[in-house]
Amino acid sequence: MLPRPSSFLYILGGAGIQAGCSRTPRGSSSGCLLLLQLSGPGQTFAWITQTFAGTPRRFRPAPALPHTGWSFDPGAGTRSQLQPRVGTRFPSHAARRGWAGGRPCSSQRRAGLGRPGLIARQGWIMAPLRDCQAWQDAGLALSTTSNEACKMFDAILTQYATWTSDKSLGGIEGCLSKLNAADPNFTMGHVIANGLDLVGTGTSVRLNTELDRAVKKMVALSKSQSLTEREKLHVSAVDLFARGYVKGMFSFGLMETNLFDQAEKLASEALAINQMDAWSVHTIAHINEMKANLNNGLTFMKQTETNWKDSDMLACHNYWHWALYFIEKGDYEAALTIYDNHIGPRCAASGTMLDVVDNCSMLYRLQLEGVKLGDRWNEVFQLTKQHTKDHILIFNDVHILMSSLGAKDHKTTSELLTTLQELAKEPGEDHELGLASQLGLPLCQAFVEFDNGNYDKAVELLYPIRYQILQIGGSNAQRDIFNQLLIHAVMNCKSKTYQRLARCLLMERDALRPNSPLTERLIRKASAVHAVA
Repeated sequence: MLPRPSSFLYILGGAGIQAGCSRTPRGSSSGCLLLLQLSGPGQTFAWITQTFAGTPRRFRPAPALPHTGWSFDPGAGTRSQLQPRVGTRFPSHAARRGWAGGRPCSSQRRAGLGRPGLIARQGWIMAPLRDCQAWQDAGLALSTTSNEACKMFDAILTQYATWTSDKSLGGIEGCLSKLNAADPNFTMGHVIANGLDLVGTGTSVRLNTELDRAVKKMVALSKSQSLTEREKLHVSAVDLFARGYVKGMFSFGLMETNLFDQAEKLASEALAINQMDAWSVHTIAHINEMKANLNNGLTFMKQTETNWKDSDMLACHNYWHWALYFIEKGDYEAALTIYDNHIGPRCAASGTMLDVVDNCSMLYRLQLEGVKLGDRWNEVFQLTKQHTKDHILIFNDVHILMSSLGAKDHKTTSELLTTLQELAKEPGEDHELGLASQLGLPLCQAFVEFDNGNYDKAVELLYPIRYQILQIGGSNAQRDIFNQLLIHAVMNCKSKTYQRLARCLLMERDALRPNSPLTERLIRKASAVHAVA
């Protein structure tokens, strides 16, 4: 048990505390987030609590937190036991000035509140960014002598793991610049910078000579320096804050293997830990879509929107899931409203590949449903045409192709197919190009044939590979566009053989997604079309 310090006692709370403090959600009945006690220089002890409508809750015991530099005392007791010593409610006018009681008191200043080096996250307890010694004390030594580099590394890692952007630090990009300026030879700084570039799938060392040089420099630095084994292996540290995110990440894998109940349980547990976890929201959005729980999905997304709408890297994708519910219901105007208000503008602003493929997929699904899209294809085409020759992921290529087809730019469509064909001849060790001949090109060509009205040819290309498409990546929900394309193609075929195939595919879809309004509409349409034929 840690000693029970008593020199200073203060509380962070109130509605909307800022300036280095973590803010509570608007309308919260209690602002109590964190209790700290200081026992002397360099010794800080803390308790976490949550209160709901004034109900006392026992402070959750937790292990030492190397991430924050704080340790937790499991023997702190209940909130009611501490009530006589400190209040839990604060006037909002004081909170807006940044502190529970107005300006910081001596104990707050002594604790470092308001100093640079603290990262504030809405709905989260703030944590000091770790310097060299803090990383060393946590058993996670970093091979640099720059405290600023260590802090910026911590800030980047935190923002990436939590799908957030801390504007006060300049976001991830701002922190990367500060990290590089602080120590240009910090190997882990190069690791995280290059890793973020590569994981975005918008560029590669084959296309980007600057990135290629950066990766080579990183490798050279690692060989010239005496690094820890952890740095060499690039093992991520897992701490208390990560537990919610790990649950959310695990839940997504369970969901993708159709273990929906287990996935929902874990995702809900993650959100109970951290309601701002956009990835866990994303998992539940998937579950409701796969189970056709449309009303539950619509309610859930609306109720949680405030928590994830500022998660820059995932918000657009969550809005995409929200719009899918409306497409399922046949409420195309509502889906277009989400597209026009969120998906389109966010995609145009970010240009990130996840947002781009969501944009293309959304428009193509609506197009299959017969919705008039106006000039929307031309708008997204302005973003995709620059990636026509990238060929980083087959998954990306197919969505980029949707855009050029939608914009009726035949030259760009031909260019994408031709350059992919050439690269597929000698794929080398490039896994994606190795998939091009057997999967990528037939899949792309199927879209072209469908667009040209050659439905039989589209089926001949797509049907034999439909179970292999899994290899190009994406989620089950994302790849469902290929299932829908195949169904629409066979429904438009004249042959009796393909008409029977259409009925088989629709029965399969109905078994996998029972109670789906979209499937029911397709069944009615197929019955009408084939009855006329």
